[in-house]
Amino acid sequence: MSDPLGLWTPASPGYTWQGDTLDDITQGYALFLEVCHPAHLEAFRNRLTADPDAARAEAAVFSWLRSVRLAPAINEDRSRGGMDFLCLPGAMDSFLMEVTSLRKDTVTAKSGWPDELTEEAAAFSMATPQIGQATARLAHCSPNPSRISTLLGPALHVPPTHAQPARVCI
Repeated sequence: MSDPLGLWTPASPGYTWQGDTLDDITQGYALFLEVCHPAHLEAFRNRLTADPDAARAEAAVFSWLRSVRLAPAINEDRSRGGMDFLCLPGAMDSFLMEVTSLRKDTVTAKSGWPDELTEEAAAFSMATPQIGQATARLAHCSPNPSRISTLLGPALHVPPTHAQPARVCI
């Protein structure tokens, strides 16, 4: 969807850090939904109450997609779910984007690495297989990657998390 009111259009192309906090970005995304997609606002507010990290991750990824001019449009069907955003970057082919927040305790449990940074050496496991399984479930297909090709175009899964181990394990 285009942004005819210019509510979410960045001033200059590319990524520019202007010091916005995650709360600022989340409030801006809620305002965007209120004006441009009011039917999606209630679901976003419910997500913000039930799982704040997931809602903030959605807002942050949307903000980033807009800042790099990938023109994200709300894609998720409120009654059936689906991929969060359809990106329409102009000359490039369109693609779908799914945002899924990984909980700290899940990343910590799957990696075996506590959510704290210390000077001690530690062994850990990769959390990547769990992310692949989550992507397959989100695309409504089996863990067989060839089934993902049944989507209309390329799809990306963004699994943001606040867990310290994620910086190394994913």
